[in-house]
Amino acid sequence: MKKRTKLFLLLLTLSCFFALFSAQSAAATDNVNAVDEYFNVRVSRILNDPSAKVEDHVVYMYAEPTSAYPKGSYFVVSYFDTLTAMKKCKKINIADEIDGRPVTAIDLGYDDDADIYMDKTYVYQAPIASQVTEIHFSVNLRTLGTDSFSCLPNLNSYEIPKTVQTIAGAFRGMKSLKSITIPGSVEIVGTNSFDSCSNLRKAVLKDGVKAVASAAFKSCKKLTSISIPSTVNRIGRNAFFGCPLKSVTIPTGCKLEGTVFGTKPQIKKIVFADQKGVFVLLKGFLADSETLTTIVLPRSAKTIQIQELACINCTALKKIVNTEKITVIGKKAFKGCAALNSFTLSAKIKSVGAGAFAGTGLKKLIVSGTKKAFLSDGGSAFLKTLPKGCKIYVKNNKMKNAFVAAGWQGKIILNKNLA
Repeated sequence: MKKRTKLFLLLLTLSCFFALFSAQSAAATDNVNAVDEYFNVRVSRILNDPSAKVEDHVVYMYAEPTSAYPKGSYFVVSYFDTLTAMKKCKKINIADEIDGRPVTAIDLGYDDDADIYMDKTYVYQAPIASQVTEIHFSVNLRTLGTDSFSCLPNLNSYEIPKTVQTIAGAFRGMKSLKSITIPGSVEIVGTNSFDSCSNLRKAVLKDGVKAVASAAFKSCKKLTSISIPSTVNRIGRNAFFGCPLKSVTIPTGCKLEGTVFGTKPQIKKIVFADQKGVFVLLKGFLADSETLTTIVLPRSAKTIQIQELACINCTALKKIVNTEKITVIGKKAFKGCAALNSFTLSAKIKSVGAGAFAGTGLKKLIVSGTKKAFLSDGGSAFLKTLPKGCKIYVKNNKMKNAFVAAGWQGKIILNKNLA
């Protein structure tokens, strides 16, 4: 009886296994069929356009004249004109010119119609040109658009041509990409250029790159190293969202368009390059980071302002370098920074917002100046949430009395040698 029971259970297990395997195989087949259907429908639509041209299986579309190209130009909309070519070709040759007009761009997202897009993530799940190992680019190429590289997972090289000036969605979702060097000819690393490149570990931007657009490196979950040159003057919102960067240096004068690291930044160290004038650490810029340990503020700035909530709940933050120029600390700027145990209020401090140091690990607050104005007109509200065990170090009795008058009941230590 026991043998029959064991045999029954074995057969039942095998039956479940084969059923699951069949279901997965069917799902995979359905996905491949959906991709094939999408390709056929999309290419058919494109080829029905009278301006479409085909050369060596590559499909091109005509672009209207511009000041740069008064006679018009062409751009690539599909690397292949047939499903057979897509599955068998090992090399792609992009023409330099079509009908005497330059081929200046690649945009494989052209004519993406929601009605025929069978699987919007097909590039991520089933790269369509898996046999291709080599691609020859046009000498006139200026733009690498949507999925230029994403659908070519087995290329021998992912070198960006030095004629390219703009990248936009070119590498998105590419799992085989581990490192990338972006030449100085590229002025803009466009939106979603490297979005969800899950194995990208290192990115080097060469001198000449001017902007990193929103979500450019979003969700690159292994990106720990990035080199940003001094020529970059703009970084967009969520450009490095979800990137566990060990350290990043923000160039002098670079405009930061919102929270470039997204919610809960995973960065460990951020360095703001030296700059003149007023430096502002934006509201919520580094908020809720559980990994950030060090902030290096610009040494040569005339003044520094820390806006409210700038570093709220940065639980691992231990060190803030170059605080000497800070004039303003906003409300709850460092609230919840439990690892922060020492801070220096510079001689230039003008105001400290309520709750600025609430929930921190402050054991030592050094007040290097002798001006007590920042404690006036309700400015002492931050003292109410200062950790009770914190010791305040001041330069003279005048400052000591000012803190006592402001309501501080904790320990105050005189140190005439404070800078």
